[in-house]
Amino acid sequence: RDGRTPRVSSYCNGWALTFLEYTQPNETAHDYPVFLEHFLKDISIDKAYIIGTYNNPKGFGVYDILGTLFTMALAKQRGDYSTLARLKAFMFDGFNRVWSPNGREMHYDTLAVEPFFQVPLSFARVWAGTPVTIRDLTTPYEDGFWDYPYIGSADDDRIWVYQAQWDPAKEGFILNIRVDQEATLTFSNFDHTPEAFSGGASLGELTGVDGDFELVLEPGVYNIVIV
Repeated sequence: RDGRTPRVSSYCNGWALTFLEYTQPNETAHDYPVFLEHFLKDISIDKAYIIGTYNNPKGFGVYDILGTLFTMALAKQRGDYSTLARLKAFMFDGFNRVWSPNGREMHYDTLAVEPFFQVPLSFARVWAGTPVTIRDLTTPYEDGFWDYPYIGSADDDRIWVYQAQWDPAKEGFILNIRVDQEATLTFSNFDHTPEAFSGGASLGELTGVDGDFELVLEPGVYNIVIV
């Protein structure tokens, strides 16, 4: 409370609704529009942010920013990409993106405001941009998932991974990567010697090592299917 006025937190409500959807999706479907009605503040057609508490709609500070960041994950999970785009435009357009020399790390330059915001902005960028949601993480895997092949180890500092997943319907491992230097990937859980294909052409069978299988790649960009 602020004096006698209750302070209803947008970031606590946004985060709670993100988790609530797994156990009570109907409740979240009802509460989400109400949440936006009370907390969403329009800036323009393209931009909006989430106020920290609807009892302080004119101020702006840390809690408004945190409310906006947490609501990005909620909006994406709800499939509300229009609101997500407006929140992202408000939060990210004002900061420069700073990339590391090797192009593998990025943060937003918030030093003009608060260095603290580099961490939550990076968090929001991940949760607002990846296809995975909190609801996905709380959904149990099917039993067969634990028998799927996976990458047991790799030369991580030499590889940029765009996609790496097992397709159970096609029984193939889909791998889209960029290799900066010669690199080795080790695959586990194959019950036979797999063969790699790129552009329809065979790259040969993977090399068996202690029950796992290795794939060595030269520098380049690859779209590989391993079956």
